[in-house]
Amino acid sequence: MTVEHLSAGPAAKLPADKVLPHMAAFSGHLAQRWQQSAPDIVHAHFWTGGLAALAATRDVRVPVVQTFHSLGTAEQRHYGASAGGPVARLRLEALIARSVSAVLASSSGEVSELARLGVPRDAIRVVPYGVDTDEFLPNGPVARRSSRPRLLAVAPLEERSGLDVIVRAMAEVPRCELVIAGGPPRAQLTKDPVYRALVRLIMTLGIGDRVMFTGQVSRARMPALLRSADLLVHTTLYEPFGMVPLEAMACGTPVVGGRGRQPSGRHRGRHYRRPGQARAACAAGRQIRQLLGSPMLLQGYGIAAADRARAATPGSGSAGRRCRSMSGR
Repeated sequence: MTVEHLSAGPAAKLPADKVLPHMAAFSGHLAQRWQQSAPDIVHAHFWTGGLAALAATRDVRVPVVQTFHSLGTAEQRHYGASAGGPVARLRLEALIARSVSAVLASSSGEVSELARLGVPRDAIRVVPYGVDTDEFLPNGPVARRSSRPRLLAVAPLEERSGLDVIVRAMAEVPRCELVIAGGPPRAQLTKDPVYRALVRLIMTLGIGDRVMFTGQVSRARMPALLRSADLLVHTTLYEPFGMVPLEAMACGTPVVGGRGRQPSGRHRGRHYRRPGQARAACAAGRQIRQLLGSPMLLQGYGIAAADRARAATPGSGSAGRRCRSMSGR
């Protein structure tokens, strides 16, 4: 594989809603490059990549295959009208999806979302995200832990991650600990506004001695951390990748998840609905108590989770388990 870097826009990481103005320059560089040596196929990622790819292939006959990863219409439905990025995104995603040769979706839910945008179903192919089951597996090193039952939440420190629901649920589940992994490196956590808000909530609930933040966790450390948990608690309403639950399942760790969009492999655990913050926390707490109070049931869910993750992962088995993995942590 050859990686080529093309200059377009400032040499800095930009928020997603600031990328669009630089796509014209990017597509111009692509067009020049492909006029010299055209590829056999172009695989564009995210809506901005699709826009650049279609513009760059106007003068060369090259098929474009599109993967959106996340759709603005779905983000708005789950998080409100202010979500979804620039207004142009909603119109352009539908246009891109109907203009490319094929669209790759990660789940049946995304297929339905694309169909609502007017994309013919015969132009959509489902390619679910996978997990490396040689790396994420039940047997292996386990991160150090206390004797308390351990809940684990792995998510970016964002309001939409639903970490406040997990924290409130802790008040309903005595004698267990919660580890929250994600966000900036641990040394920079105190600068993060969502971290500070969560700490205030934790102190108000009087559970400060039972909640720990790890900060950013490397991929190499993640399997051991997942294996150390009795339960992974996952409350994101809209989960376009769904990698964390699948990785936990592959490690034999059951998952308790909110009823948002599910990843490519169904959880082996339990779901609770999120009609409101307080009610969601109570429902989560009740499910967690039931599971922690039934060791045999919990063990059964763990065995079923690992089996389901292997079955849901493309390419798993003796022929090799290296497959597409796009964890966004």
